[in-house]
Amino acid sequence: MVSLPVAASLSFGILLTALAALVLGNLTDLVAVAASAVAVGILEQGVLYGAADEMVAPVIGGVIIVVMLGRRLGVSRLAADSTTAWQATAEVRPIPIELRRLPEIRAARAGALLIAGLVVLGFPLVVGAGDQLKGVFVACFVLVAVSIVVLTGWSGQVSLGQMSFVAVGAVVGAQSVAEWRLDLSLALVLAAVAGGVVAVVVGLPALRLKGPLLGVTTLAFAVASTQVLLNRSRNRFLPDERFDRPRLFALVDIGSQRSLYYVCVAVAVLGIVAVRGVRASRTGRALVAQRDNERATTAYGISVVRAKLSAFALSGALAGMAGCLYVVALRSYTEQPFEPAVSFNIFTASVVGGLGSLTGALIGALFLSAGDWFLSSDWQLLPSALGVLLVLTMLPGGLGEVLYRARDAFLRRVAARRGLVVPSLVADVRTDEGDDVADVVRAADHVPERVDEVVA
Repeated sequence: MVSLPVAASLSFGILLTALAALVLGNLTDLVAVAASAVAVGILEQGVLYGAADEMVAPVIGGVIIVVMLGRRLGVSRLAADSTTAWQATAEVRPIPIELRRLPEIRAARAGALLIAGLVVLGFPLVVGAGDQLKGVFVACFVLVAVSIVVLTGWSGQVSLGQMSFVAVGAVVGAQSVAEWRLDLSLALVLAAVAGGVVAVVVGLPALRLKGPLLGVTTLAFAVASTQVLLNRSRNRFLPDERFDRPRLFALVDIGSQRSLYYVCVAVAVLGIVAVRGVRASRTGRALVAQRDNERATTAYGISVVRAKLSAFALSGALAGMAGCLYVVALRSYTEQPFEPAVSFNIFTASVVGGLGSLTGALIGALFLSAGDWFLSSDWQLLPSALGVLLVLTMLPGGLGEVLYRARDAFLRRVAARRGLVVPSLVADVRTDEGDDVADVVRAADHVPERVDEVVA
């Protein structure tokens, strides 16, 4: 007789087994799902009989990849549409060009950046060492959230195992610092390369798997990495001793929490700036284009394969750097911070913050950190379950939507005061047939009568 403990219902291994049956049954075919569930259950018991519990996830993950890669995808338009990429939320529209150079707009942007800079730079000056270390972890989570925005928000590839890429960077970072005695700059580069390479390898099924199907594959890799691949109890080559923090460029001492905080913040800011540059480039436009319509993207001569793998490489590199900084902050490697539950939490936090913008990634990282630090263990489920449902029910675009709604309201007031008609700011205002354009603009935010002259 096979027992099924109550705790197993909350296990990610059980979740992976159930998702595997759904994926192998193509999600919609009930007969195929039932047959797949029986087959997966028999396979799981066979693995448990001949090996340890930790081998179940790698075996099931391997079966999922082999079956899905061998499955022939439909070539009809309906089949292509049913396997489209996942789009979580619309991207945030930029400040209209008509307003971008106005003095009050430039002053508001400069003021917001100044306040944010003062808060970030002044934080370690008014708190203790423990809170400074928490700030380090927030910077690491910001990098991970940014990597999710690139992969899921912009490219449309669902990843439920992002922390496994972070774990790869952590292992390489710990090995570089503890065993090879490398500078932190070199350790960051190696961790980024390792994270990018592993992400590309895991992302290869993305050439055929899309949306939830790819999410199950990444979840399988996450479970397998923490239980087998990157588990110190099973692999003796993994670093398991404490080490001293290295210097940065052989000059900057990061032994104190405050200096490490500033270094992590600098790396996070550089990562955000780099990602913004990628989004504004042809590569970034290709990512969003293939997410929305692969056929149209291919028709324009853009390689969808290259775009997807580029997204995985960039996302994995950012996650790898975050893992290196994380393990340097802890001064040792352990697999607990990179378990599948953490991957679920940070993915959820990124969705709550808003996957359409990098600002949403920052809000999501703060959301995740606040739940971990200020709520007791009995209430940890609130920011990852009930709170998420409440936020996404009222704000489908995430918490970042509140910020951008306030920004758009401010822009409308500026446009009204200047007597400017900005179509992008009133395009979402519903109009009745025959309404005058000027009346619609005034209805949006009480634009003065002189708008009539502008419209005329």
